[in-house]
Amino acid sequence: MEAKFEEVGEAMMVVHLRGRIDLETIETFVNCLDHLRNYEVIFNMRDLSFVGSNGITTFVDSMRDLAKRTTKAVKFCHVSSEFRRIFSATLAQDIEIHEDIYRAQLAFRPPQIQVEQHQAPGGFRSYFNSGASAPSNQQAAPPSSVTGEAFVYPQAPPPPPAEEVSTPSASHQGEQRTYSEGGPDGSSGGTSAHSGAESSPAFMENPD
Repeated sequence: MEAKFEEVGEAMMVVHLRGRIDLETIETFVNCLDHLRNYEVIFNMRDLSFVGSNGITTFVDSMRDLAKRTTKAVKFCHVSSEFRRIFSATLAQDIEIHEDIYRAQLAFRPPQIQVEQHQAPGGFRSYFNSGASAPSNQQAAPPSSVTGEAFVYPQAPPPPPAEEVSTPSASHQGEQRTYSEGGPDGSSGGTSAHSGAESSPAFMENPD
C-alpha cells in the first residue's frame, strides 16, 4: 500500500491511499499517522483495493486510534462497498464517510447562516430622520412633533355645534284660528283666536 500526504492549507491533510493493504507496509503507515494528530484528516480511498488485503484488521485499529487522538472526526471519501461494510461494523462511531474530497472538506466547516438585510421605505425612514422629507411619490403627512421615536399627531377638531331649531312656545301650541265671511251687521270678516277647546254657544230662553 502506498500513501501520499497532501497538505491543504495550514490545518488539513488529505491522505491518498493506493494499492492493497498488506502486512509489509501497514506498520510504516501506522507510524506516519502519529504526525496527523493536529490536522483535519481526510483519507481518499479511490485507488485502494480491498482484494488481497490481509492487514485490514491492523488498518482498522490504526484508524480507531487516530480518531481517539484527534479533536475532530476523521473523514473518508471514495470508499468502496467492501470497506463500507467493515467500517460500519467497527468504526461507525469514530469516522465519517463522504462521497468525495470536496464534501469531506465542507464537513469540517461550520454552516454559514445568511442574513438578509431589508431597507425600510424612504417615506417610513424619513419620520425617524430629523429634517428629512418624505418622497414626492408618497402622500404622507409628517407628524406634528416627534419625541424620541413616538409620533404625536394633531387631534381632530371638535364637531360643529348642532343648529338650534325654534319651536312654538307653549302658549301658542293650543291656539286655533277661525275665519268668518262677515257678520249680520255688515262687519268685515276676520279671524279670531281660540285658546284650548272651542267655547259652546250660549242659548237664551224667549220670555214669550
